[in-house]
Amino acid sequence: MTERILEDARRTLGEDDVFTLRSSQVDGGGLMSMFWSCAPGADERLAAFLFRKGVTMREEAPDTAVKDFDDLIRRFGDDQSLETRRWAGKAMFEKAVTLLELRQQLDAARTFAMMAERHSDDSLPAMRELVAKALFQQAIILGELEGAEEEVAAHDDLIDRLGGDPSPEIRVLVAMAL
Repeated sequence: MTERILEDARRTLGEDDVFTLRSSQVDGGGLMSMFWSCAPGADERLAAFLFRKGVTMREEAPDTAVKDFDDLIRRFGDDQSLETRRWAGKAMFEKAVTLLELRQQLDAARTFAMMAERHSDDSLPAMRELVAKALFQQAIILGELEGAEEEVAAHDDLIDRLGGDPSPEIRVLVAMAL
């Protein structure tokens, strides 16, 4: 696993962009942490790498994956580049999915809500679709944890935010929320 992640870092970031790449291993060869510094202009590749690292770690070490997603969100969540913000939005969504797998439903609902709040005005159709999915999942979770009234309110939020979106994928989620 560690070698695969290190190779992915080299391939994604490029040898010219990577000044420092070092990993710490725990017993069993699992990757505990990674530290690097990159040349200017490598932010998008670094964000992509951190996202893939989180997804890769989710199966074997979901708590580590949550930390990896948090690292990406912290680094690039407020970035001006649309591409790095997209990776941060995807990381928020995947973090919430991972929290669901860890049976941390309330934290997952909060993460879905944070993702929707930060990215509902993004211009990329793929991000708006992810926002719709996040709001829909949040509604389901709130319905399970807090009852039908909270679920209906969350569905109404989805309808209010994205009800007029022309994307067929979003329109399906809005229709399901009605």
